Amino acid sequence: MWFRGPAWHGVQAATYAGLLVCLTAGQTITARAQTNTVRRTRGAAAAVSKLIPEPIAEEDTRRFQAAAAAYDAGRLQEARPEAIALAARYSGRVEVQTLAGSVLAEAGDVAGAVPYLERARRLGQPTAALLTNLGVAYLKLGRGKEAVEALRRAAALAPREAQAEFTLGQALMLDKQFRAAAEAFSRARALDSGGQIAAADLRYDQALALWSAGEGPGAAALLEGAPELAGSAAEMELLGEVEEGAGRFEAAAKHFEAAARLEPSEANLYAYGAELLRHWTFAPAAEVFRFGAAKYPASPRMQMGLGIALFGDSDYKGAVPVFRAMLDAAPKSEAVADLLGRSCSAAGTGEEPGCDSLAEFARRHPKNAPAALYAAIVLLHRPDTTGAEPLLRSAIAANPALPEAWYNLGMLEQTRGAWAESAASLENAVALRPEYAEAHYRLARAYSHLDRREEARAQIALQQRYAEQEKQANAQRLHEVVTFIMQPKP
Repeated sequence: MWFRGPAWHGVQAATYAGLLVCLTAGQTITARAQTNTVRRTRGAAAAVSKLIPEPIAEEDTRRFQAAAAAYDAGRLQEARPEAIALAARYSGRVEVQTLAGSVLAEAGDVAGAVPYLERARRLGQPTAALLTNLGVAYLKLGRGKEAVEALRRAAALAPREAQAEFTLGQALMLDKQFRAAAEAFSRARALDSGGQIAAADLRYDQALALWSAGEGPGAAALLEGAPELAGSAAEMELLGEVEEGAGRFEAAAKHFEAAARLEPSEANLYAYGAELLRHWTFAPAAEVFRFGAAKYPASPRMQMGLGIALFGDSDYKGAVPVFRAMLDAAPKSEAVADLLGRSCSAAGTGEEPGCDSLAEFARRHPKNAPAALYAAIVLLHRPDTTGAEPLLRSAIAANPALPEAWYNLGMLEQTRGAWAESAASLENAVALRPEYAEAHYRLARAYSHLDRREEARAQIALQQRYAEQEKQANAQRLHEVVTFIMQPKP
């Protein structure tokens, strides 16, 4: 939201008949609310001339007025070239710099607008409207600290302005000053008696700030007492976050579901599906993400959510084509290759369409140990295991501390009767992961074939001891996979 202010920001242009002054009347006006009006002020030339070091030529005055009128009428393409040309010629005029900055900002060139607005601020006593415009520009560019500074000054100059406090609250949110943002939104609500800002927006933003500050009960109380938000998707989604933070998971899921039903946006569907995944309700999550992936086929996180939900529900064969399609779309994504590899490995047959791409991925990324490991596991599940050993050795070369690679190499060596080599590989596996039950079992077999009976019995005992822990470790690895979807997405 850009603020034009009453008839521009501060001292304006001289005309042939006298000096035209646009005075700030103490309030800001949004661009949507009304266009600017210019008023002539007699006898102001002497007072204003002290503030303006360089006079504007008569012809340039007319050009400025025309550009300002075009800007006020929303004809930005018409106003832009004149505003920029005048700003280059009159670098010491506040109103000229402000016009150029405002035109560029409303035309979408926020980065280009900032230097003009900053110059206008430096030239004289900045008004609340100018500082607000500059703060909004910083806000749009993600420059949170600078936005907060400008908007604090704007709010101080216009202490009774709800819009100034509201915009300050947005900047404070960007700067992660959540408690201060909640206070700014609260002040805006108290000041906005005329309904300049939507009441639902104000209350929701204050509740969001409170929740972000760790004050869930306060956020919930604010939302529950908001008739203007009652039954809205935004309210349901935020209440879901509040309930989740309080540990009331069933209530949280109901709120997320309600938000998704009221407004099946990509964000709301994802939030509902992710909530189900958090608590391992995989089958319902798969249904949500399947619907979301069909509705938003270009959304990577919908595809990711569907793949992980299927994986968590032990539908590995269903997960494989999802991850394979994602790897085709993002062939350099190690995270997706890892998930495809886990799915292919868990599927167990080695014949799943889509798993073949792992070997090619591993060849293109020789330093990606998990990719090489899972590609090898796919081959190990086939009658012809040719190509598995080079992949396993590639995985070990990339990461010698990968116990699964040593285990699978040892298992492959056993199929050839290379018991001594197998024992060495499996010893590395159990050294890296002492609770690796299957590796202890395989190592016991190797020792038995090497006539190392006592050591074989010891390995069987370890296998039995760690078998239950291995189940728990598998559950933990599944938890790690599910947690992946809560992280920033590729």
